[in-house]
Amino acid sequence: MAAPAAPMNTSVSSASTNASASEVESRSLSRRRRHRASCLRRCCAGVCIASAIACVVLGAAVALGFDRVFSDHLKAVMPLANGSMSYQGWEKVPTEILFQVWLFNVTNPSAVVKAGAAPALEQLGPFTFVETRQKRDIEFHENGTVSYREFLRYRFRPDLSVGDLRDFQVTSVNMPYLVTSFQMRFESIFLRKMVDSYLREYSGGLFVTRSAGEILLGYRDPGLAKIESLVKMLSPNQRFQSTTGLFAGQNDTDKGCMLVNTGRQNLSLFNQVERWKGVDRLSLWSQDWANRVAGTDGSMFPPPVRPADRLTLFVPDICRPIDIVYNSSGTVEGIPVLRFRPPPELLMNATLWPPNQAFCQPDCLDSGVLNVTTCQHNVPIVVSSPHFFGAPAYQTAVTGLDPTPDLETVVNVEPNTGFVLSAQRKMQSSVIVQRVPGFEQTERLNTSLLLMPLMWLNESAKIEPGKAALFRLHLLTPIRAATWGQWVLIGVGLLWTAAAALTCSLTARRRRQRLRRGAELDRAREESEATGTIPKQTATATTTLRLMDDDEGPEASKTIGVKCANGCSPSACIGCHLNTEA
Repeated sequence: MAAPAAPMNTSVSSASTNASASEVESRSLSRRRRHRASCLRRCCAGVCIASAIACVVLGAAVALGFDRVFSDHLKAVMPLANGSMSYQGWEKVPTEILFQVWLFNVTNPSAVVKAGAAPALEQLGPFTFVETRQKRDIEFHENGTVSYREFLRYRFRPDLSVGDLRDFQVTSVNMPYLVTSFQMRFESIFLRKMVDSYLREYSGGLFVTRSAGEILLGYRDPGLAKIESLVKMLSPNQRFQSTTGLFAGQNDTDKGCMLVNTGRQNLSLFNQVERWKGVDRLSLWSQDWANRVAGTDGSMFPPPVRPADRLTLFVPDICRPIDIVYNSSGTVEGIPVLRFRPPPELLMNATLWPPNQAFCQPDCLDSGVLNVTTCQHNVPIVVSSPHFFGAPAYQTAVTGLDPTPDLETVVNVEPNTGFVLSAQRKMQSSVIVQRVPGFEQTERLNTSLLLMPLMWLNESAKIEPGKAALFRLHLLTPIRAATWGQWVLIGVGLLWTAAAALTCSLTARRRRQRLRRGAELDRAREESEATGTIPKQTATATTTLRLMDDDEGPEASKTIGVKCANGCSPSACIGCHLNTEA
């Protein structure tokens, strides 16, 4: 009975050896698979991270690089010079400028003069002119400046007006009478009465009724004509103007020689006025800073323009620079623009805004108006927003006004180039009417100082649709392409970063799960071997299972070639055995 035992042991030993070899080979194969999978995951994560960094860096490079390239391009093509991008539009404004005027008709002149009634006003208009601006006598200088004279020509457009200039009779302030009374207010009473008598006989009194065309473009005043004849007799070389009107003698004239910076040496000085009528400082206002000649002519500003900027314009009509500030954003013919308006403090009185003390001539007026008498050759002119908007103290002295916010000046600037794509300059001109003893028709006024509105104007221009389309094509399209490109690259980079982070997180999670599962299997095997309850074959299968990668799936048991005890699957053999033992 003992003899057959030896071959059985030999067979078992051989089978055990074969099983051990198969197990070793299976373990080696499993390690290689896990290594390849780990390398693949690491490579994918590395590629994701590298791609993300590359996209973000490339997006930032596009943003910074394009800004630099665009800035250098502007420095090359923007400065004023023959053939430059800005020169043609600067030399002659390429778009149609509409110059619209509304006149104030006084409907109760007799009551104002005889009973001191408040003037009742009626607005007439618009009377529309097409304005053409052409720079002449252009001369470039070696120091990076250019001098010129800008001539303005007006052509009446009845089709855009309320009617023909000859069809409307307007009662307005008689300027010869008013100006003379104002300028003689400090003369002797005898002289004032004598001049008053002369003016009332030949020129009329405080008010005069003329056609709208005569009020605007001028007419020959009989009283001034007599004085002109006398002046020519006594002094043949002395010039005397007998024509009076709001815009008399202003067609095809200029406002004085301008000297501006070309921006060739410094683009931030582009189109900045350096001298007007040969001087860089005026002598009209009481403080030095107020007399400075500064700002652009209002057609172009140094690029780029940002909402935080405070833009300065020099306005010859009022002999001073003014600031405009950002109000809102909008579009003009599909082109994004920044909308600028005059700040509230521009016309505040000196009590509310002390710097405006510099413009008091001699006394300060209330808020909302600017006295430009010294600028207008001692003619008592006051400017304000139309209908005294923002000047409540003067609204109540007359009737018939309707002040609204949409009557303010607006300038729409394209921020990349500083070009003004549309603008509306809205301004009212009034005269100071004072009681002057000796001038009979001023003595019964209901106030010692009355601001009488004469007219208000809207000078507007807008880029034409065809030029706007070219502007969008050649400027905005590249800018938008670069902007979208940089954000797409940065967005792709962020997505790749998120993908890489998610991949790394999932890989680390699976690795932790494998380690935790292997530790649990090791503990179970050690406990089972200590009690001696698990067959060797089952223990081997358990050990082999611990080394498997969870990504290898159910085919792992076929590769190893070992079956668990009691018919359990490899992934559940320990639990199955323990349940069997229990």
